[in-house]
Amino acid sequence: MNFLTNIKSNVNQKYKYLKYKKKYNLLKNQYNLLKNQYGSGFIDVTRIDDYILIGSGYNVKVYIDKKDPRFVYKIYKYTDETEKLAETQFEIQKYIQENLDYKDLKKIVIPKLYKYSFDPTENEIYLKFDRIFNINDIDPDKPEQMINIILSNNITEQSSVAGRGIVKNLNYVEEKIGVYQTRQYLCELGQLFARLNYELFIQLDDIEIVFGKSKIQSLYKLFVIDFDRCSIFNIKNPEIKKKIFDGTYAKLGLLLDLRNYIEYDKLSEFNKINFKLGYVSEASKYGVSNENAIEVLNNLRK
Repeated sequence: MNFLTNIKSNVNQKYKYLKYKKKYNLLKNQYNLLKNQYGSGFIDVTRIDDYILIGSGYNVKVYIDKKDPRFVYKIYKYTDETEKLAETQFEIQKYIQENLDYKDLKKIVIPKLYKYSFDPTENEIYLKFDRIFNINDIDPDKPEQMINIILSNNITEQSSVAGRGIVKNLNYVEEKIGVYQTRQYLCELGQLFARLNYELFIQLDDIEIVFGKSKIQSLYKLFVIDFDRCSIFNIKNPEIKKKIFDGTYAKLGLLLDLRNYIEYDKLSEFNKINFKLGYVSEASKYGVSNENAIEVLNNLRK
């Protein structure tokens, strides 16, 4: 009896081992695929069955919940630095959602932020947003990488950056929606930036622009994301408010910095004109002179 029991026990253990090994190899293969696509960073293999990884950055990953693919979860691995970034993202975006009226902007969207939470068990910070779909997505559960847009018409070859998605320029947008509509997008983008600078007094730093759609079946738009390195000027200080309007901060490049997402001198002439028109005309509504508004654009990274 003991002999048979031992055999049965050994068979069960071997079966469990083979089952575990099969699952381990499957997870390992999935992990390696994700690692190649998104870089090393932190990739939680326990999420693979329930979540779809669609993006990554420094100490941050972006997942879709398969049970509710309308939303994305931006998950920071907790550190003192990421806590500050997550809190800044939440505070800036909440402030924008409560105070900015951009209903007349038809082509530009800031995805809505719904929730901020901390999971002490996983030592992670969660932010829940409306999802941006790739323009080629036809199945919510089979997302393609995000299309990040550089404000440039430089004809150099486009690239795919691990974790950041596909990087395209405005030539790609023009191919998809046409030259004239692209100019309208840029005009509205300039308007939005001016409102954020002079209506809400937000210093825009390291924001990103994504070309996508709000739903599987919807029109293409530009989405402005990643406010975690932005800040709100203290306009209760009259000296700071003066510097916003008199061109001081414009010349220092402190109002609008798209970092690696613009090559202003490589915009086509009409795209540059429309972007400038949107920004300058909107800024004038808040009492900013054309000269000082243009200084903001002149001091964008080239």
